[in-house]
Amino acid sequence: MSVYDEARAAAIRLLAPVGENPDAAGQTVTLTYRPVGTYNHATGAVTTPTPVTQTLSGVEKAIKVDRVDGTKILAGDSEFVISPVTTDGDDVDLPDGLANAATLTLADGTAKAVVGVDPKRPAGALISATLHLRGAG
Repeated sequence: MSVYDEARAAAIRLLAPVGENPDAAGQTVTLTYRPVGTYNHATGAVTTPTPVTQTLSGVEKAIKVDRVDGTKILAGDSEFVISPVTTDGDDVDLPDGLANAATLTLADGTAKAVVGVDPKRPAGALISATLHLRGAG
């Protein structure tokens, strides 16, 4: 087992929903996004794909006040560190363009916009990802 495999296994264990194992600290959340449509040259139309929903787990954390710059990071923004696997055990799908096209619904029902995505993929294996969240009003 490589160091990356060990790090991935640790992330899965620690970011799992509370109660799933003694080390688990996460909550169950829902990530919803609409994939990019495809252009049909014959008709000139763009398809509107069906939204994709993934049930994930992870931990929300506040952004330190000294990082708030009023432009990229606003007061009230937060970060959510997600497990590399869904609650069903499948690999998490983080397509290009996810930021500004996705919503993360927390366990308490609060929906937040995903405005940034920072996947951790040493040697190509997703270990975790940090989603930059912005709440609705």
